This record gives sequence, structure tokens and C-alpha cells, in this order.
Amino acid sequence: MFKIVSGIIEGISVIWDVTLDLFFGKNEFEYLFKQIKLQNLDGHMPILRKTVEGSNYKAYLFTIPIGLSIEDFKDNKDTISQYLHKKECDVSIELVNNQALITIKEGDIKVSCDYEDYEFKDNNKIPIGIDKMTNKIAYWKYLSQSDCHLIIGGATGSGKSTALTEVVSYIVEYIPNIKIYIQDTKTVDLPMFENVDCVEVYNGGKDHFDETISNVVDEMKERYKWLKEKKCRNLNEYKGKDKPPHIFYIVEELNNFNSKHKEDVEFYKNLQLILSQGRAAGITCIVTAQNPYCDVLPGYIKSNFLTKLCLKTTTGEASKVLCGNFDLLIDEKIMDGNGHGYLINSDGTNEIQGFNIQEETIIQIANKHRKDKDS
Repeated sequence: MFKIVSGIIEGISVIWDVTLDLFFGKNEFEYLFKQIKLQNLDGHMPILRKTVEGSNYKAYLFTIPIGLSIEDFKDNKDTISQYLHKKECDVSIELVNNQALITIKEGDIKVSCDYEDYEFKDNNKIPIGIDKMTNKIAYWKYLSQSDCHLIIGGATGSGKSTALTEVVSYIVEYIPNIKIYIQDTKTVDLPMFENVDCVEVYNGGKDHFDETISNVVDEMKERYKWLKEKKCRNLNEYKGKDKPPHIFYIVEELNNFNSKHKEDVEFYKNLQLILSQGRAAGITCIVTAQNPYCDVLPGYIKSNFLTKLCLKTTTGEASKVLCGNFDLLIDEKIMDGNGHGYLINSDGTNEIQGFNIQEETIIQIANKHRKDKDS
């Protein structure tokens, strides 16, 4: 009986607090912040500074009191989402100019995601798709220290192969002074790039994979010696005309390897070296994985992929391994497949729709850059 009475009193108290807040004109978040104790030791809560509304979003900008950080907002994202009557995936929280920006998606926007509809000019970053919150192009900043390497994960039909071919097509077409090493274990997604002039090595299946990755590691070590001679710490910072080409090492379908198998141990050892030391030597790694599990994508490998394109999966384990959330990537109500997913990088997590690139476009780009195009 006491619990019932206590519950009724608490309910009345909540209603009364909300009524007072509304009556005295407090912003709609103050009651929430009070309930989740989002305040510093002096009792100061975030202050709403600005509200911005667009055709498909609403954004709130808050000051962050001394003693709190953006992580305090992110730790309460699920509660904030519930308060706003939104799915957690429709709410983003990020730090902007030392202030907390909470953005909510107000509805799906229809965007053109055909690769052929866009013009790209910046070779310092690679387009991945369209941000569904802003309707702007989402990029992979492959030259940045934190976002150097990319993993694309998802199930069959999620758009993983299309995303990879779009990225490789862009690299071939727009990025100068490069070398590409391709380990195409499925032999069906990247064979059109075999004879492209910037492709140093193309291997189909698991043929010569140890030799190829060992060669990349050896070149990385030689570049460190070269950098020492040039008294330069990072190849990206070097401006001389004798600058070596940027290397892209691509593994299509990591699931064909297993960190627990003896025959793959050396591969994983070398892969870790490239991921942990490759950036300064001008080496970028791109990997795809179908429904990855821990033996395929162990923690010491995954931790080096700070840019992740997370597409629809069919297992909770794969969802957990890719994005840290057991349910997100398998939720049929959230994930559409066909390139719909989340781009996770140093800027945060953004919902995107990947580009649809026509096979004719891919072949046209490959043929344009063939080694024998003049013969």
C-alpha cells in the first residue's frame, strides 16, 4: 500500500514540476536534465542557446557547464531520445565549438544517391554516401591521423560490395600518385581493376596473400628509413617532387581469414603492422567483412579501424563487433539494406545512404586508366 501511495505522490510531483516549468517558460530540456542529474557540482545545468529547424531536422545548441563534458550528454542519449519521442538512431549528439549540439531527424528525406549525379573535386577525402540528416555528402578523410583506415561491414544485400567498388572507382579516377594492392578473395567484385595502371598487384582468391601483404610491410619499413633520411615524420607532410605514391592496401572479404587459424596468423600480424604504423608511411588499408565475428575481426585489429561503414547485418554478434550495439544493425525497422547504414569516424556517428554506382561507370573508369589503353 505504501508503495502505491508513494508512486501516486511521485507521479503528482512529476506532473506538478512539468506544469511549473511550462508555466514559467523554462526550456523543454530543463526538467529532463534535472531528472537525469545532468548538472555540475554547483547545480548548474546546460543552457539552451539556440534552436534551428530545417525541412527534415531540428537542432538544439547548449552551453556545457564547467565540470561536465559532451560525454555526459552521450551517456544519456537513450534517455534524451525517449524524452524527445525519437528512436536513438534519429538523434545525434556532438561537440561543436565547445557546445553540445543535439540534432533530431524529423523524417526521412528523399535524396539522389546515384554516383553519376555528383561532381567530385577534392582528392583529400573520399565520398562514401549521403548524410540522411543533412542531405550532404559524407566523406572519408583518409589522410587524417584518426580516420586513415576504413572497414566496410554488412551482410549479403547490405550494399557492402557496391560501397567498395564506389570507393575504389573514386580512388582510381581522382587521387593522383598512388599504388593499389588488391586481395580480392571472392574474385567477383574487383577484377575489372586488375589491369589499371595504378594497381601494383591484383590477387584473386587467397593466392599469394602472404607474399603481397609482406611486400607492403617491407615497403612500409623502407619508407620509414627514407623519412628518417628526409628528416620528416610523415609522408603526407613531405612536399618534395620525389614523394613516393600513396598506397592503398585492399582486402575484399576478411571473412576468408581467421585469426585463430595457423595459416592466417602471419597475415593478421602483418595486417596489424600496416594498421598501426601505415599512416605515417602513406599507407591506407581498406577491408570488407561480411557479418564479422571476433575471430575474423579481433579487438586488436578492429581498434585500428576508426572509420567504419556499418551496414545491415543478420546477426547480433556482427552488429556488436561492427558498431558496439547488439541490436542496431539487425533491426528491420531501422536498417533498409542496399547501402543504408552508419558512418562512424572521429566526427561521430552519421546515418548515411551509400551511393549507387552503375557497372557501366565502373568499367568506364577502369578502361580509362588501363595500362594497355594506348596499345
